Amino acid sequence: CATAVTDPGAKDSNLSNHRQDELSKTNSVNIIRAQTASVRLTQRSVGRSSSSSSASTSSASDSDVDKKETVDVPRQPPRPSTPTPPTPTPPTPRPKSSPATGQNSTTASKTKKPTAASRRKRQPALLPSLFPGVPAALNFAAEGEFLEPASSPVLERTRRQLLKWRLSPATPGVVRRVVARSGFKFLPKTGPGDEFDCVESDEWLGYFGRHMKPAEFSAIREYQKVNHFPGSFTLGRKDRLWQGLRRFRVKYGDFFDIAPATYCLPDDLLALRQAWEAVASNLDTSISAASASSVSSTSSFSSGSASDANLDCSGSPMWILKPPASCRGQGIRLLNKWHQVPKRRSALIQEYINRPYLIDGNKFDLRVYVYVTSFDPLRAYVHELGLVRFASSQYDASDPGNRFAHLTNYSVNKHSRTYRPSQQDGSGHKWSLQALWTRLRSEGRNPLAVWESVKLVVLKALLSGQAHIANQVRLLCRRSCCAHELFGFDILLDEDLRPWLLEVNVSPSLNTDTQLDNRIKDAVIADALRLAGFRLPPGAQDPELSSFDSDDYDSDEGGSGGKEKSPAGPAAELDIGLPPTGRPSTSGAPRTVAAAPPSSPSHSSSRLADDERAKRAFFCAPSWRRRLPRLLDGPLTPRDLRCLTRAVDEYQRRGGFERLAPAGGDLGLRCLSCCGGRPSYSSLLLHAFVSRYGHAGKEGINLLVAGCRAGLHKSSDATDRQLWSPPAGLR
Repeated sequence: CATAVTDPGAKDSNLSNHRQDELSKTNSVNIIRAQTASVRLTQRSVGRSSSSSSASTSSASDSDVDKKETVDVPRQPPRPSTPTPPTPTPPTPRPKSSPATGQNSTTASKTKKPTAASRRKRQPALLPSLFPGVPAALNFAAEGEFLEPASSPVLERTRRQLLKWRLSPATPGVVRRVVARSGFKFLPKTGPGDEFDCVESDEWLGYFGRHMKPAEFSAIREYQKVNHFPGSFTLGRKDRLWQGLRRFRVKYGDFFDIAPATYCLPDDLLALRQAWEAVASNLDTSISAASASSVSSTSSFSSGSASDANLDCSGSPMWILKPPASCRGQGIRLLNKWHQVPKRRSALIQEYINRPYLIDGNKFDLRVYVYVTSFDPLRAYVHELGLVRFASSQYDASDPGNRFAHLTNYSVNKHSRTYRPSQQDGSGHKWSLQALWTRLRSEGRNPLAVWESVKLVVLKALLSGQAHIANQVRLLCRRSCCAHELFGFDILLDEDLRPWLLEVNVSPSLNTDTQLDNRIKDAVIADALRLAGFRLPPGAQDPELSSFDSDDYDSDEGGSGGKEKSPAGPAAELDIGLPPTGRPSTSGAPRTVAAAPPSSPSHSSSRLADDERAKRAFFCAPSWRRRLPRLLDGPLTPRDLRCLTRAVDEYQRRGGFERLAPAGGDLGLRCLSCCGGRPSYSSLLLHAFVSRYGHAGKEGINLLVAGCRAGLHKSSDATDRQLWSPPAGLR
């Protein structure tokens, strides 16, 4: 009876437990199947976007998952008395997806579109020297380029901390873009009353702006660079340029016949009157003969070929009036009557070349970009990119009042109704030099010969102002390497494709109104800043960044460097003067840094060793032409090595520039003869090196590498170097 009473309760309890076990097992199976279905759907979506082979692989994996599910899911036991917990099946991991596309990371990486940064050309942050022991120069990124970080994080952090640029209201936009693209930070702008010797001026490395006053050049540190030479208005002012050319024409003859006949009023008024009357009366004597006869009496200067081209069919003279210190075509007009000539005020009257070379009936001139890194010795470059600027109206010599037919300045012609902007290179009223060379080639002309003659005109113009500018640098600058300059030469081609120099601009327009302007001027600025050889202050601890801008010259050839050799620079944490915050100091006291070691070039450059002094005196003697071929026969002095390594490294960084000077061979020798008096020793040294080894010949580079590897370029006090003695047979 007791058994009959308790059996129903036990049976009901077992049945309830069994049902709970069935429910839990069913839930586990449902969860596993839901996860499997999710995996299957994901793999099918990936398989649709992949290839057919991928789809077959995906379906095979699906079947494997089904098999695994059948094996892993436990079967229901036949009513166990004790419930068995289900064995959990680990979920299949979901493939990782890209946040942007939601696809598999592997698939997303294959279909990733290139970004604008990936399409840009990678450039090193530092341009290493060819020679051991010579630090690298800072690189600058042109449009479409970006700079890679330095080789080490510490080096990159140091470089970034010290890259600072001094702004000016006159800093062109294209310069700002190149400098910002290269990692520089901008310091406050230089206002009209701001002097360069103020406290925060110690921080910057570069400046590109207005032409400074002479007194401001002495405040520039040896590691800083400004974009103008003192005295460069000798080339930039029209009256001073023509006066220099006139002196060289009288002294050296037709070699400097590169400009039309020019008269500076009121001093040359009588000479201009004689030339005017010669043309107006149809005399058989040309203007060149009349001007040449007046040179001896009135110090005038004339060009014979341009004078012949000036006579038109009616015999009336055609002249062009220019203010001596204007730009952008301001104040320029054509004259054909004597009463239009100003008699008392300063002005330039220039013979008008009325038979220019025309393209589609339009007159044009060339804007050639010339970059000079030094005037003593002369190191000058001309860029392969330049502009061709057209007059916007058809040329008509009988209509002197139409400025749009006779003037080619963009600032003048952009106001003409007939002006057409360039939609593509070779169309409109502004071309590139490459488009002009293509056009000349299609007309059966030789563009290479034209370009060589243009470069020769540029070189002669630089020679006419070299002596004066080099003397100003010597008097006003701590180092000759503190200044560099980009000039804009305006060249006109006559009907025989002979180039004539019109003017030189010390601050050529760098506006980028069109894509053509931006492409050309951005490349020119980036190449010029690379050529400048910017380096960080001498206090930078890493030898790869330390300044190597010691003078190449002795006390009568370099800057005033022997007077003050302060290596002061901007850093503190890096032992170069920056406060711990990395911000410019606001205190009135000047910052000081630890002096450079005595063996550094900044100290050794203030004096010459006895053999260096003897070598310079020997080769700069009046008989320098006879001794010049033997200059490289003996051992090179430390200063010789520094001068030559700088010139060769500079040539390697030239980019789109072509070197004009130093020149070797007969042309270089003739340029040395036109320097006025005896050439400097550094000019003779570079001429001898280029004549023997070329600008960067392998044999010459190996010679310099051997000297630098021995450390001979660092100090004149080295006791283990071979001393120079006069060559045998020339004593």
